[in-house]
Amino acid sequence: MADREPALVHFGRLPHHTSRALVCVPQAGCGAAVFALWQRALADTAAVWAVRLPGRETRLPEAAVTTMAQMVDDVVPEIAALEADDLVLFGHCSGALLAYEAAHALSSDSRRRRVRLIVSSQMAPGQAPPPSGRAISSLPMPELIRELRRIGGTADDILMSGDLMEAMAPMIRADFAAIESYRDQPDRELLKIPIIAIGGKNDSIVSRLELEHWARHTVGSFTLRLFDADHFYLDKEQSAVLAFVRTLFDDKT
Repeated sequence: MADREPALVHFGRLPHHTSRALVCVPQAGCGAAVFALWQRALADTAAVWAVRLPGRETRLPEAAVTTMAQMVDDVVPEIAALEADDLVLFGHCSGALLAYEAAHALSSDSRRRRVRLIVSSQMAPGQAPPPSGRAISSLPMPELIRELRRIGGTADDILMSGDLMEAMAPMIRADFAAIESYRDQPDRELLKIPIIAIGGKNDSIVSRLELEHWARHTVGSFTLRLFDADHFYLDKEQSAVLAFVRTLFDDKT
């Protein structure tokens, strides 16, 4: 629609390094704001763009999308339009699945520019255990809140506020519906770009072995980098993560 808000958000003034771009996809239930501080930290390295899907933040009036295919259709055209000749896709937790699908949709881009994929704290497609019990997307509100608290990553002030949860529940349910219905396409061509899997050494939710399975999804190089923290390493080790991302852009190999 004509008045549609953009899917890619940049916080602050664009740096001079617009030839290098980092596109960040947040985890389920979150918006672009979780990456607001990254642009300042990486201002001398790359232009940082964060994905803002329908139904959250400035796109709150738009209906939330409930399938991975819809998310890809919403985001990929704007990523493809970026003029950067060095593009890194970064997906955290379930956001890694959208980043992975975006990488497939942009497969022809690797012929005209450098493209890399970073997947963070997320098991590779095809490795998820079979679902048990009711889907998170359909849980009644009290059970949904308990499940979000168990998973972590949602601020307590949101979980404890009835008004905030009522406002955010449609977006949260939509995200989980997309994740729960997602299946990797069988017999698809492997990616030809490097995949970098990162996570916490002490993560009890996504293991090192589950991260290593990402190597099976590319004929390009694979790198595993673990930080000294648990599943929430992205907050606890943010400086170290940003320093690592910076080295990727500095690497000319």
